[in-house]
Amino acid sequence: MFVHTGSNETFCQAVQEALASGVPVVAPAAGGPLDLVRPGANGLLYAGGDPSALRAAVAALAADPDRRARMARQARESVRGRDWTSVCEELVGHYHGVVTAEPAAPRGGDPAGFRRRAAVGSPNARSR
Repeated sequence: MFVHTGSNETFCQAVQEALASGVPVVAPAAGGPLDLVRPGANGLLYAGGDPSALRAAVAALAADPDRRARMARQARESVRGRDWTSVCEELVGHYHGVVTAEPAAPRGGDPAGFRRRAAVGSPNARSR
């Protein structure tokens, strides 16, 4: 397993590389890991800044070799489509959304909530 403790990661290349290597990940539920780690499928998320939650997640995964093996099998597949071209296109789409005040919805996320958050503080934001 790969254990990542950074709660302020944006893209989180280290997590993506671990998953691409077929390694389940334990990471904080913040920033980039939220886009990469699917709890129970390819790793576990814990409340960032909570050492006891980190220890519990690592202990749970360390104690269950079958679960680790299942997550390892799903890890590589979970990032298969995340090459530099697709990730950069997604990023440009987010930039375009900020400039035009029409943010693109994140994959698998909350489109309405994302639009509300993206519009806050944007000089081009319109009332919704």
